Amino acid sequence: MKGFDICINDENVKAGLEAGVVVINIDVYNRISVCGVDYSNFASVNWIQSKLNPEDKIKVTVLDIDENSPFSVDVIDRQELLKEYKMLKQDLEKEGLL
Repeated sequence: MKGFDICINDENVKAGLEAGVVVINIDVYNRISVCGVDYSNFASVNWIQSKLNPEDKIKVTVLDIDENSPFSVDVIDRQELLKEYKMLKQDLEKEGLL
């Protein structure tokens, strides 16, 4: 499968999904996260959540990977997601934004 090899100070993490999205995010607070959504089971996956320090080195390589590094999984309840969507839609309609 297509994926990424993310190297942070010589520590490597391999992240990829057969069907889904992998996101590599670095925010203004110097935190890095590598996460995504697995479309095959509609689950949220998380490989890395950590703080970066000055002079940290990050290298991202796109490659074919056979196996992922360990990651956590949170299954997204589709009924709860739909319920939240409908509530947000209703609020936006009341405010005239939709």
